Amino acid sequence: MWEDIVIAVKGKRIAILGAKATGKTTLADFLSKGEIPQEYFQTIGVDRKDKRPFELKDLNLKIYLKSFNDVEAGLGARTIWQEEVKKADVVLYLFDTNKLLRYDEDAVRKGYAKRIKSDLEQVCSWLHEKTGPQSLYILGTFCDQDPNYDPSRLSTYRDELVERDELKEMKRILKGKIEVTWIFGSTKDLKSTEAIVKLWLKILLRK
Repeated sequence: MWEDIVIAVKGKRIAILGAKATGKTTLADFLSKGEIPQEYFQTIGVDRKDKRPFELKDLNLKIYLKSFNDVEAGLGARTIWQEEVKKADVVLYLFDTNKLLRYDEDAVRKGYAKRIKSDLEQVCSWLHEKTGPQSLYILGTFCDQDPNYDPSRLSTYRDELVERDELKEMKRILKGKIEVTWIFGSTKDLKSTEAIVKLWLKILLRK
């Protein structure tokens, strides 16, 4: 099984997109070399990650990605996003689950939902311009800040989340347009990041 995952991932060009501070650079660093950054720095332009093979803990699985670009998050970077989506074999879009669901700052939540809607509509339009079937992986991060989050019941947590009004709107935008896979978790530390990567790889293998 894990040997097949290596084959499925090896040589893929991956674009990772999303608003700022959603865990993009953390995920990019882990996928490219098995580490996560110790400090937060906002990405400017396209950060073409240094790569080296690494092995996922407790699995005899070595990962080596041919190309992995961490793309800046600002709305002004849409041209860069478009180019990366066109060239990518795999597209991941990250959003901050906690920020989207929070109730203490309604204006922040509504503004963030509007940003996500705009991003997804644009990304889907670019994917439609490509030939062949296309898929999009949407990763909801910062779930550890949600009091209802329980890593031991991820499937139930995901099913409950996608029925929330905020995520129903995201599903409505994407319905019938592109094949979408929803993944939820956290990138707060190495263990959490490794867990969300393993989940994504298992899903990728089934495609």
